[in-house]
Amino acid sequence: MTDTLARGSAARPGPRGAAPAGPPRPVALSAVLAALGSAAAGTVVAVALAVVAWLGGNGGGIGDAVRAGVAGWLVGHGSGLSVGAVTVGAVPLGLTLLLLATVVLVTRVAVVPSRVDGPRALAELATVGAVTYAAWACVLVLVASGARAEPDLVRAGIGSFVLAFVGLAWGGARGSGLDRVLWDAAPAPVRAAVSGAGVALAGLLGCSVLLLLVALLRGLGTAAELWGALDPGLVGGAGLVVLCLLVLPNLVLWSTAVLLGPGFALGTGTAVSLTGSDLGAVPGLPVLAAVPAPGAFPGWALALAAVPVLAGVVGGWWAARRLEHGPWTHAVAVGAAAGAAAGVVVAACLALSGGPVGPGRMADTGPFWLACAALAVLTLAMGGAIGAAAGHYRGAGAQDPPARD
Repeated sequence: MTDTLARGSAARPGPRGAAPAGPPRPVALSAVLAALGSAAAGTVVAVALAVVAWLGGNGGGIGDAVRAGVAGWLVGHGSGLSVGAVTVGAVPLGLTLLLLATVVLVTRVAVVPSRVDGPRALAELATVGAVTYAAWACVLVLVASGARAEPDLVRAGIGSFVLAFVGLAWGGARGSGLDRVLWDAAPAPVRAAVSGAGVALAGLLGCSVLLLLVALLRGLGTAAELWGALDPGLVGGAGLVVLCLLVLPNLVLWSTAVLLGPGFALGTGTAVSLTGSDLGAVPGLPVLAAVPAPGAFPGWALALAAVPVLAGVVGGWWAARRLEHGPWTHAVAVGAAAGAAAGVVVAACLALSGGPVGPGRMADTGPFWLACAALAVLTLAMGGAIGAAAGHYRGAGAQDPPARD
């Protein structure tokens, strides 16, 4: 392992960009600059959009618009909002992904003048930057506190720290070239399992996207009726489109929950699963026209339960084909690990995709998490083991010399 790390360090291509002449910038300084740059960029855009919406409206003052923009930025980090006794805790994951991408891109640029040449330097970059980013978020909570909808300080601090830590680590590794060093230094089974997990995850989410697209096409008429009933106007319509786009990742994950079997709730006492839809009144957001009308589904819909297993099979096969020929038990273990890792990622994403969106029965929305999480890990791991066994024996057969007469 030491030799591998040494070879990786010697072969490291260096930062992806031309570093200026002179001594390298301290890693901690780059971390602070990356955190402040990405946080300021996201905040300015959110406030600017809120001010544009305020200019097109006819109520409130400029201060209210600024606080609304700040609150929107915080909601993307999972802060939630409290409106009197009502808590809105759902996170529009499209906004979260945009904020994460901003941190990654800014960090890739900010890290170039620094020497991030090992895991310790990368950890320093991510930790210092995440603390700075979280401090910015906590200050903004105080700015937004004067509005009727108040963000939660603890949730904002934790959510912004986690998002920034992931983004800074990702961007720092990519910007410094350290990602290639760490990948090359990792044992072959680990690389195979990570690759397989990525393939399984892409397969399952890809099928979820297709399922959601079909549902959206079937519900276009209902979506048009909802839009007409809302009559949002030009500025309001643009905001409504943005909101629908920001919650699309949540709906993709709810589709994943349906493929796993247990499904999701859209209000207390409701459920949408592979067997049917049992709903009450649905919020008038046009994109929710994709939610199927109440009633039982055809029997063939149960066949969709095979999708997570098949995604695991493909991921396990992919992982096994990247292993050197060895015992079949080794390949099966790596394939199962790949599937289980993909299942853990799915479970984490499902946990983020739901939450209360209003008072009363709308306090219960999102996937039935415990059942979905358990099934995600179990089905993907089982599929990964099956796929790895198939990939192992196919590879072994291809490597066997032809039989002699």
